[in-house]
Amino acid sequence: MAATLADLLPTWYIPLEGNPQDIRIVILQRGSEILKESASDRLRETAQLALQQRTASVEVLLDAEVKAVHSGAVEFERNGQLERLAAATVVWTAGNATHPVIDALAIAPENRDKHNRPLVKPTLQLPEFPLIAQLHLDLPSQLMI
Repeated sequence: MAATLADLLPTWYIPLEGNPQDIRIVILQRGSEILKESASDRLRETAQLALQQRTASVEVLLDAEVKAVHSGAVEFERNGQLERLAAATVVWTAGNATHPVIDALAIAPENRDKHNRPLVKPTLQLPEFPLIAQLHLDLPSQLMI
């Protein structure tokens, strides 16, 4: 996503009389390396090199945990310090794994999608556990589901 934006944004921005040098693309990576879970070291190095060779530069800030997204800025914590990054546009990409607590529930196969994720009602309640959505009010924040 970042590489594609880095190649396309300058092309789109010039006809709008913008300066391509003003384009800044920053990846805030929560972990200590990119593609940790899904790539070999060789693929990771290839991705890092590809990001450096884009039309617009792509910065990668490692160990940066996003804390809040505001109009015009993103707050993140890195090295124990809260930082603020001015941002006109924020694109959020994240994993979509099911929380282990939800995974452990006895949910019938017909109430799961083709990827084995639980299906939910429009109220985000699980069909077999309609009270779970209400329980979160009594749980500590790290256990909220």
